[in-house]
Amino acid sequence: MTTTTITIACISTADIAKAKVVPALLSVPSISLVAVSSRDKQRAQTFVDENCSKDKTNKCIGMTHDEVLDDKTIDSVYVPLPSKVRNAFIIKALNNNKNIYSEKPFGGTVNELKSILDMASKHNLQWLMVQCGIILYVQKKWKRYYTIVIS
Repeated sequence: MTTTTITIACISTADIAKAKVVPALLSVPSISLVAVSSRDKQRAQTFVDENCSKDKTNKCIGMTHDEVLDDKTIDSVYVPLPSKVRNAFIIKALNNNKNIYSEKPFGGTVNELKSILDMASKHNLQWLMVQCGIILYVQKKWKRYYTIVIS
């Protein structure tokens, strides 16, 4: 059985990335954390130097958010951005063919959520959402959840 490696970037240098997400991603053999991004590339690189380079085999680098979106070798992005900017970034990421892992309230309004779900489905991408410790896996089979949300 062959294992596929998923390349992922963390779209933030937030405390949750440092304390929880980056260590978890670095511990999974089938996941390759290839980038951490920030609006400031130097801040992202400093985060990588302090939190991702303990394992010398890790090839993670600091990037800007736009560089991550433009990088065709990155499969997925973890998005812990604040609520007011998260949805816009998720939409940009989906438009750049990135699978999404996000948390906190998602979708904003029902119409925003519907739009994001439609976009993920249209691009045949996955959106893993965590809300209060509950994981919702959105893929082609999201119709039941979608029906509950819009009714």
